[in-house]
Amino acid sequence: MADRNLLTLDSALAARAAALTPNATIVPTHYEGWSHFTEGADDLVARFREAGLADRLVFA
Repeated sequence: MADRNLLTLDSALAARAAALTPNATIVPTHYEGWSHFTEGADDLVARFREAGLADRLVFA
């Protein structure tokens, strides 16, 4: 995306955003169910694990 005006966050950007709120529990939404999604829950968990934040993810 050339202009970087994002409508949603990918897994890596979500992990970066979560790092800005160290006491927040992160409840992912809109990560599955549409064929145009390029990442799913496994990708999200992997990026959060790499960032040391996986313990803050709670899937509802």
